[in-house]
Amino acid sequence: MSPKSKLLTFLLCAVFGCLRLHRFYVGKTISGFLYLATFGFCGIGWFIDLILITYGYFTDSQGRPIGYTKREMKLITGMVIIDIIIDILTLPFRIIGTVFDLFL
Repeated sequence: MSPKSKLLTFLLCAVFGCLRLHRFYVGKTISGFLYLATFGFCGIGWFIDLILITYGYFTDSQGRPIGYTKREMKLITGMVIIDIIIDILTLPFRIIGTVFDLFL
């Protein structure tokens, strides 16, 4: 597993995809310059990289897959738990709103 952050790699690709910063971040400088010179093969390379990062197939310069760090996993787990709690707490209000929409 690569020491590079999957979350940061994804954000660099999504936000600064046209500059290919995610490729430089993971150490792929040659392909970074190639993508930069060809505008990411007219945007197709950027889209492919975004999919590869999302599904865990993007690797660093040494061929190691980019994964979430332990800190990112804790953050994501905490966000999911908070989302579930908010969904449970707001469920009665959503049900009441739906009932009012049906009958009023």
